Amino acid sequence: MLSRRAALIAALAGTLACGRTTLSSSPLEGARTADLGAADMPAPTDLGVDRGPPPECTTPADCDDGRFCNGVERCVDGACAPGTRVTCDDGTTCTADSCVEGTGCLNVPDNTRCETGTVCRNSAGCTTVRCAGEAECDDGFFCNGAEVCRGGVCAGGAAPSCAVDGDECRTGACIDPVGCVASVRDEDGDGFPGLACGGGDCDDGDTGVSPASVERCDDGVDNDCNGAADCDDLACAGAPACGGACDAASIFGEGTPLVSGTTAGASNRFSPSCASDSIAGDAVFQWTAPDRGTFVFSTEGSAFPTALSLRSACPGLEVACDAGGASSRLEVEVELREQLFVVVDGAGVGEGRFELTVSRVGSAEVCNNRGDDDGDGRIDCADPGCATDPACCSAAPREECFNGRDDDCDGATDCDDSDCVGESRCCTPLVERCGNGRDDDCDALVDCLDDDCAEAPECCRPLPELCEGGVDEDCDGLVDCADPACADDPACCVPSAEVCANALDDDCNGLRDCADPACAADPLCCFPSSEVCGNSADDDCDGLVDCDDPSCATSPLCP
Repeated sequence: MLSRRAALIAALAGTLACGRTTLSSSPLEGARTADLGAADMPAPTDLGVDRGPPPECTTPADCDDGRFCNGVERCVDGACAPGTRVTCDDGTTCTADSCVEGTGCLNVPDNTRCETGTVCRNSAGCTTVRCAGEAECDDGFFCNGAEVCRGGVCAGGAAPSCAVDGDECRTGACIDPVGCVASVRDEDGDGFPGLACGGGDCDDGDTGVSPASVERCDDGVDNDCNGAADCDDLACAGAPACGGACDAASIFGEGTPLVSGTTAGASNRFSPSCASDSIAGDAVFQWTAPDRGTFVFSTEGSAFPTALSLRSACPGLEVACDAGGASSRLEVEVELREQLFVVVDGAGVGEGRFELTVSRVGSAEVCNNRGDDDGDGRIDCADPGCATDPACCSAAPREECFNGRDDDCDGATDCDDSDCVGESRCCTPLVERCGNGRDDDCDALVDCLDDDCAEAPECCRPLPELCEGGVDEDCDGLVDCADPACADDPACCVPSAEVCANALDDDCNGLRDCADPACAADPLCCFPSSEVCGNSADDDCDGLVDCDDPSCATSPLCP
């Protein structure tokens, strides 16, 4: 954007016309380029404001990074300091305690930390829970697995696997109450995946390097990942480390909406094209665009008639100028992190207290930055657009689900709020899916607790097969007598002649093969010995019993 402006202005002849200038819609006709060299610029005098960078913050709200789990950021001596990370320890040794952005503290029972015969409960720790069925064992958490009832006591289940197979750029995690969630891998957790995974982070191991970072001009690192480091980056134009001629200029930091000071007694370093007769002192600020869009620079509220100009560098080309009466106003289009030098001057000999405001056109009101971001004349909580913003919202303990308001100030209204998940009127009935951790059919029963999932394989908990009742208790896909486990069960036996070498109880008397009397005379079941005459058995396995056997011819029992 700056190179386009510089080329446009260099091509135009004449002098800049005074008045309101909008680079996005108005040609700079009759422009005169005011280009001051370093030798032309007197040394700056006291502008009534700090000639070094302005404070990074004045209140803790200026430091808020929008994240909950890393604590509340602080403003200490004008600089932002990290907060204390949220501690989620609930005092129960068997719970896995963590903080999840968007959810808050989670204290998930981990049954693997308990001895056999006990399960973890948030309030009681490891304890024995008696049960008659699975429903009495459910602890309400999905990610630690489905609890089961075994032998009249509750036992933990296997946690679901959320691994993402075959994709090094995606990682999976189980988050209650949502379930398995897959996301692009972000090694340093700064919100930008690495270049190898399609993101814009040129060093995914350094939280200080990402497309959202501000370029530091003296560390040898491409902090903002635009391919240029330090003084090779346009963001460092005019920086002291890069030999800028405006080393002592006051810096109007990125995203700051308002600064005030005085030009009384300051040097007359600039000659604005829209107030060529100005001999007044001036103040200069280096401003970095927080986003791409159209921004308004205004001196509304200043104590004297101002002349406001913007420059692409310092020294450098003037790209816009306005000296339109009691206050000045410029509307310009900028790119993300584009830098402009903003000069507050006086029309004629005017000097004194000034206020410089920068606001974004057409953007949503930011409710804690002391700026009129949407240009409607109302700032922060006085703007209706901030009525539900947490910075202006008095949070209720819980969301009311049908009043059209964000009662608990979490940014979600009515059915979009997680507090309303169980409300029947917030649920759109679908077919129940038996492993996604959601109540798809809106009957207040989730996954395996829903009768619709009774036959689902993922809801089967293996038990010994009962051979009647039509249920696959051992989860092998075979029911009752079709299951080999029921082969010897009387309920599954159809009597037939005993076959003496098939390992089955063919005649359904509870005895198999040679243990069955029906196989006593079967050669496969006979072990030869001397014939005993009178025991009704074929002891020598010749097919003849007692007195019918020649071996008993001389026995007194066989006259």
